[in-house]
Formats: sequence, C-alpha cells, structure tokens
Amino acid sequence: MKKILPPLNALRVFEAAARHSSFKRAGAELNITHSAVSHHIALLEDSLQIALFRRLNRQVILTEEGTALLADVAPALDQISLAVTTLTKNRGTVQLRVDTGPTFATRWLIPRLPSFLKANPNIDFRLRSSTSPVDFSSTDFEVAIRRKAQSRGGVQEAMFLPGMLVPICSPVLFKTLPTDPAEFEKHTLLHSFSMPLAWADWLSRMGVSGLPNARSLVFEEVGMTIEGAIAGAGIAIAPAYLVADELRSGKLILPMNHACQEGHQFRAFYTSMRGKKDAISRFLAWLGSQGAAAKGDGIGVELKPMAQ
Repeated sequence: MKKILPPLNALRVFEAAARHSSFKRAGAELNITHSAVSHHIALLEDSLQIALFRRLNRQVILTEEGTALLADVAPALDQISLAVTTLTKNRGTVQLRVDTGPTFATRWLIPRLPSFLKANPNIDFRLRSSTSPVDFSSTDFEVAIRRKAQSRGGVQEAMFLPGMLVPICSPVLFKTLPTDPAEFEKHTLLHSFSMPLAWADWLSRMGVSGLPNARSLVFEEVGMTIEGAIAGAGIAIAPAYLVADELRSGKLILPMNHACQEGHQFRAFYTSMRGKKDAISRFLAWLGSQGAAAKGDGIGVELKPMAQ
C-alpha cells in the first residue's frame, strides 16, 4: 500500500499554528509571513480534504479533526527533530574502543578517564574488560592494554607505566612477618590466576627458588587477590601502581619494598590498520602523561628495583 504523506513543511506550520492558536504568532516563530502560514494550512487542508481550523476574527481554533491530527503530528515532529539533532551532534565523532583487564580498568584507568573525555569531546570512548591475549584480527577494538608483551605481526606497542610487582599484606599480618622472604612459607601466599608466575618471578629475583611448603590461596583475578590481602587472608603479589592508594593510606603494607619490574610494564597495543590514527595517538599521549604523573606522585614508599 502506498503511504499517504502530506507536505511535511505544511505539517510543521500546522503544528506551530495549532500550538499558538494563531497564524500570526506561528509565522513569527517560523520567520514567515502570515499569508505564508495561511497558504501552508490551506495546502494541507486541501491535501487531506479536511478542515483543520475554524477561522475567527483574531484567532483560529482547531476542529475535532485538527485536534486529532495534532496529537499524532506533534510527537512525530519532535522525534524527527531529535534524530536530526543527534545526527548533527555526532558528525565528526570517532569511536575508540579500548580493551583492558578488569583490575587495571577499575583501579587505574577509570578514575583518570574523565580528564581524557573532557579534552576529547569528539571521541566516543568505549571500554571493555578482558584478559585474553591481544588479537586485532578477530576483535573490533583499536587499543588493548596488557602487561605481557605481544609478538603478533603488525601490532605496535607503547609502554606507559612500570608494572613493578611487589608483595603486599595487611598491617595486622605485617606484624608477624619475617624479614627473610624464604620464611614467607609460614604464611598463606595469595595467587592470581591471571598472574600465575608472579610469586615465582619475584622470589627468584630475591634468590629464593620457591616456597613449596607455603599454603596457597588462588583467586581468579588480581583485583580479588588485592582484596584478599586487604582482608588479611595472606601475602599477595600485585603491581604497585594498582595499590598506590592503599599503600599511601596504610590499608596495605609492603613487607619488603623490592619491586620486580622487567616484563611487567603496562603497555598499550594498537595497530595502524584501523583508520583511527588521530584518536589512537591522542589516547596514547594521554596514557603517557598519566603514567608519568602516577610515577611522579609515588606510592608512599621508595621502591627498590631488583637486579635482572
């Protein structure tokens, strides 16, 4: 069935005249003459073969049919106006999709994100959380943030924040800890499934081959491991800059301030094949500035990078 569409401009004039109950005031709003308003209304009435207004001396009053038409036309015109406004507003907007781990997102990236959004209003920022290896060939994001290096061809990277793995524990547990890391096996070691070699890496840099007799408690993700340490469940290993607030406040303690850094830096991975070089470049520059500010702000103690 062919759709019946009266002149849309006439409908716009009709809505204004009906709202004001005046052709004159409608003309003033639309910046057209009184006679032009009359012409549009007459054209609409002729198209519909229906009288929409009763013309009185100094005003016009909607007929019953005009009232019914206004009830449908007014919201439809509002919807068209909204669609056009949204389209115009979004012109020039570039969508930037970033993928990162949940703990890094909640503890580091999101608290700083408002400054990036404010400085880049034309970037439609989308953030998703995952810990999967970076694979730009099968996903739709433009930037991925990880700690592990990626060897896939065509992928570029920018390091913006040292990982600096450190042991952490609650203040209460700290009072009972030995100063020799080889004696940590008398306590529960908290592990992260997403960082399975963290303890082994840190201990080996301290000259300890392992703690086979230590009780282990394994969490799915680093954020859960950090919460376990805060609760006093044991000693954990975590990137220092993800627990900076807790270290400064005293909620967490470093039993030893030796940091394992090599291979644990936070990196942004990207590819130039996405056609969004400007948005990616701005985000990378912002990450670099935020990383520098975080290092300058410190974490409440002076860390000692361990020999590689």
